Amino acid sequence: MNKHKISVIIPIYNCAEWIEECVNSILNQKLPDHFDTQVILIDDGSTDKSGKICDTFSHEQGNIVVVHQPNAGVSVARNKGLEVADGDWICFVDGDDVLKDGTFMVLEKQEVAEHDIVRYGAYLFDKKGNASSWGLKFSQDKDEYIQLVVRRSAMLGVCGAFYKRELFFDNNIRFQQGIRTGEDWMVLFELLIKAKSFIYIEKDYYGYRVNESSVTRRLVSAVRPDALIALNHIIAYAKTNAYYVSSRDIAIARSDLRRGMMKEAILNKDKAFFLDTDEALKKYASQSFWADVFYSKRLKHKMGFFLYWLLDRLYRLKR
Repeated sequence: MNKHKISVIIPIYNCAEWIEECVNSILNQKLPDHFDTQVILIDDGSTDKSGKICDTFSHEQGNIVVVHQPNAGVSVARNKGLEVADGDWICFVDGDDVLKDGTFMVLEKQEVAEHDIVRYGAYLFDKKGNASSWGLKFSQDKDEYIQLVVRRSAMLGVCGAFYKRELFFDNNIRFQQGIRTGEDWMVLFELLIKAKSFIYIEKDYYGYRVNESSVTRRLVSAVRPDALIALNHIIAYAKTNAYYVSSRDIAIARSDLRRGMMKEAILNKDKAFFLDTDEALKKYASQSFWADVFYSKRLKHKMGFFLYWLLDRLYRLKR
C-alpha cells in the first residue's frame, strides 16, 4: 500500500505562550496505517520567544521543518508553507489553536479519503479550559456548503480541513498577499469550486482559542476594507469559473460585512474615521440602507444599520 503524508502548515507570530500546546496536539495524534506527518512551522518575524521554541521542536523531532522569515503576514507565511510541503494532504492550523485527539484518524476510512476536501467541525475554548461548539451551519452537499460559505454562515477559514495537495498546485491557488482579513475566505471558496468531491465530518475536531487578541475587535487607525475586497474577488472568481452565485447570497454577505465595518466606525467615535469608512463602503460594497436592513436577520443588526444611517446624516450636516 502506498505511503501517505499529511503536511501541517502552522504560521507563527508572537504566540510563544501557546505554540507547545498547538504542536503537541499534532505530534500526539494517532495516525492511520501507512500515514506520516510533516509539521511546518513558519516563524513570521516573531519578536518573542516563538522562533526559539520552534527551533527546539525541530531539533527534537525529525518530522518538523522550521522556516524563519521577516514579518510579511499570514498569507505569505502560508504560501511559504505550501512551498515546503511534500505531503499529499495539506492541513492548516493557527499557532494558538489545537487539534482534538482523533483528527488524523478521520482519513482512515477510504470513503472519506477519496474526497478532495475533508472538512470537520470546530469548537471554541478559553484559557480556563471551557469549551463550546461553534454551532456554525454545514451541509454534505458541496453546492449548498458553498452557498453557506458565501453567505458567511459556515466556517470561513482554511483551518479545520484536509485538502488534497493537487487542489493547490494544479489550480495555482495561493493566499493573496496584502489582504489581512478574508484572505482564507477567498482561498476556501477557490478550493471548493475546484474540488471534484467534498465531505463534511460532523464532529468538532478543530479547537479555536478564544483570547483577547483573536476575539476582541480592536479599534484601528485606518479603514481596512480587506473583507469587502475578498468578497469582490469571490464574485469575480465565480464568474471566471462559470459558477453561479445568486444576487441574494451576495447581498447577504455584503450586508454582514458592511455591518461589521459600520459597527467599528460607530465605536471609534471619530468623524474622519467614520467618513473614511463610508467612502470605503461606497467604493467596495455599495448597497442601500434598505437592502442592509432587509438581509439582516437580527433586530439588533437592523437597529445598528439605522444608528449608522443617523450618524452619517449628523456628521455630514456638521461638515
